[in-house]
Amino acid sequence: PYTESDIPSPINLYGMQKDLVEKYIIENYDQYLIFRLSKIVAPYRHKNNLFTQWEELIHSDSDILTINKQILCPTSVIDVSRAVLESLYRNLHGIVHIGADPISRTRLAEKFVKHFPKYSGRVRQIEMEEFEFLDTRSTQIVLDSSRIRSELDISLLDSDRIIDQYLNTVSDTR
Repeated sequence: PYTESDIPSPINLYGMQKDLVEKYIIENYDQYLIFRLSKIVAPYRHKNNLFTQWEELIHSDSDILTINKQILCPTSVIDVSRAVLESLYRNLHGIVHIGADPISRTRLAEKFVKHFPKYSGRVRQIEMEEFEFLDTRSTQIVLDSSRIRSELDISLLDSDRIIDQYLNTVSDTR
């Protein structure tokens, strides 16, 4: 896992821009609070929500394609909000990671589709190059969130509970 003290090594323009902003903040402010996040999911439908995208593929019986060996830390936006507010309340400073337990994108998709018994598509892993992204993507998006868990004594929802949270909110989907 990537820790708060690790030196960033961005692999694409977006990562380089985030790194430059972090460096600027660190160099120009005595007190700062920077949050790093892995993959945020929400308990509601939105075009940029991973679960909403998968739900659309499921309803059209299309295959869900995942990047081979990609690991991420899917985190509920509700947990992120709670952690941010608690960090501010407790006057936390520095760089803080907020990320739930790591899971492969493929395993997360497999867990998600189990809630749709009529789905006839499948979850398929393919190599990153087959996605034809315009920029380089990381296969390991794993954050060590032990600092925020210990200093704030908070727990983050695991992938099963995050999926349940989404499905309970959009209960008309199955």
